[in-house]
Amino acid sequence: MNMLVVFVTCADKTEAKRISEALVADRLVACVNILAPVESHYVWEGKAGWSSEIPLLMKTLPEKFDSVSQRIRSLHSYTTPNITAWEARADTKFAEWVKESVAE
Repeated sequence: MNMLVVFVTCADKTEAKRISEALVADRLVACVNILAPVESHYVWEGKAGWSSEIPLLMKTLPEKFDSVSQRIRSLHSYTTPNITAWEARADTKFAEWVKESVAE
């Protein structure tokens, strides 16, 4: 069974926890892994920059992506947050748990 893994970077741990708690409470994602800080290098508005960010990995179903993305944008401090997703094949029992966790 396939599921969707959503990747988001957050400005800090407080924002990462706030987004995680909201998405799980809203049953948009089954779970969120808050990862260690990473250093990100980018060009934004014509200027190169560096930031320390907190990455999130969220597990959900493909049909939830638009709702997940919209909710993240409503909570995120960035004008254009990195919301990236890919389908992943999952162990059947884990995928069933994800499906049950996001069921309406």
